[in-house]
Amino acid sequence: MESSNKGAYLFVAFTLLALCVTVLLTIIFVALWQYKEMVAWLVLIVATIAILLPALIVCFRQLDEQNLRHERYRYREELPLDRAGRPLYLPEETKEWEHPY
Repeated sequence: MESSNKGAYLFVAFTLLALCVTVLLTIIFVALWQYKEMVAWLVLIVATIAILLPALIVCFRQLDEQNLRHERYRYREELPLDRAGRPLYLPEETKEWEHPY
């Protein structure tokens, strides 16, 4: 997939997802019409969790990566990299990571 078409693919995927969710919620509301208020609250709660949970996970993951990076490397010191992106030297307290494959 080319990067120029990635936005179009994401738009189509998001549109199809929104269409499927709309149809599913319509079926649920029709089937449970006598409990419409309770179903509406449950849908709002689930939608709020579905929106907030990924955002919170991303925030906590970035915080963890930053903390681990500060512990692993010397803070405010940057290693110079060669053209391939590998460090030119390793500090004394760092061990070289063996690639598993």
